[in-house]
Amino acid sequence: MALYKFGQNDIFHNRIKTHPSVEFHIYDSIVYYNNRSLEAGNFVSSVPNAQPGELSLYELNVDRVSGSTTKPDIIYTFIEKGNDLSSFKTVSTSDFAQNYSYGDVVSKDYPFTASIHRSCFTASAPRPRITSLKNTMNYYTPLSNHYSFSSSMGDKESQAVSLISIPSIFYGSSIKKGTVSLKFYVSGALQAELQDKNKNGELIQVTGTSYATTNGDGLVAGVVLYNEGFVLLTGSWNINEDQLDYLNSPSSLKYGSWFHFGVGANEGDQDNGSKTSMLPSASFSLSLSGTNYVPTVTMLAHAPKGELNYSGNPTYISYSSSVGQYTSSVEYREVSTNTIKNTVSSSYSTPDPAFEKQVFITKVGIYDENKNLIGIASTASPVRKKENQDYTFKLKLDF
Repeated sequence: MALYKFGQNDIFHNRIKTHPSVEFHIYDSIVYYNNRSLEAGNFVSSVPNAQPGELSLYELNVDRVSGSTTKPDIIYTFIEKGNDLSSFKTVSTSDFAQNYSYGDVVSKDYPFTASIHRSCFTASAPRPRITSLKNTMNYYTPLSNHYSFSSSMGDKESQAVSLISIPSIFYGSSIKKGTVSLKFYVSGALQAELQDKNKNGELIQVTGTSYATTNGDGLVAGVVLYNEGFVLLTGSWNINEDQLDYLNSPSSLKYGSWFHFGVGANEGDQDNGSKTSMLPSASFSLSLSGTNYVPTVTMLAHAPKGELNYSGNPTYISYSSSVGQYTSSVEYREVSTNTIKNTVSSSYSTPDPAFEKQVFITKVGIYDENKNLIGIASTASPVRKKENQDYTFKLKLDF
């Protein structure tokens, strides 16, 4: 086996910039991610133990059942309370001190999942999540005055605001400008659409029914925080003529507006004014492209002329030859009279073609400085190398 050292011009470190497409569809208080549906397993109704709109962060507990003695049990993470006082971030200091004794096990369940989340805040309602974004929004003001936390265009401290939170696992480093689209449907018909067509974060109503176009064509209904993964919606004009139960209160039907976009998307009681509604008539679509950087290393492995002319394959030696070795107290020597099998092809069965050294390369091994094999690259089909030929194999590894 021949070993060659990579030269200074044989290894290149690069970074690939990708833009993965993401789409969320919200219908009847269920979020769907990239049109995924539930995949049933042998033991559970959802193989990853997550809903269609969720990503399992560690992909644990695949097709596992909690508390079962006959089926695969749930994997969980745990820490034993000791003198180092290590614990989980989600366990408060007081809870850790009062409810756990030394030696007790602090456990948390898998899977950990991520999905989009909607928080809505009615006018003048407390809004800690919105207030925490004040400095960030003012920072974006040079892109558009609509980012201003408080201005003549509205005061986000008191006006009705809907916040869509998008975890970074869905888009990578940032959301690509000009790719955000929000669509509002009623009974399957598109009522209106928002796009950040100017690539400055403004979500502008670009299309819709004649009713929606008359009320809000060309108006800005909200902004996008590209790096942080937030969509703030403040558009209050009516975009459809039907009154629906957007607030989960049959006695308080409302005309649809952009403030109601995404109703039912993992909403909870932790936000003022946040409701979990069942709206079989209305559905919503949020699509975008992320910006993700993938570090890569490219390695050039050379097979020089006049080298790598012998194969380690046992069939390299002619079958008619006697393969053996000579052993004595002072030396070990392989038999030197073995003949190499002539593998040169010919168009005719006779006479035999002239002998020529050739090998077929199928794998390239990568070794570290201690000659430990750390990687293998396989060719799609064997590559024939003759004595007068040289080859360069381009190996690429993504991290």
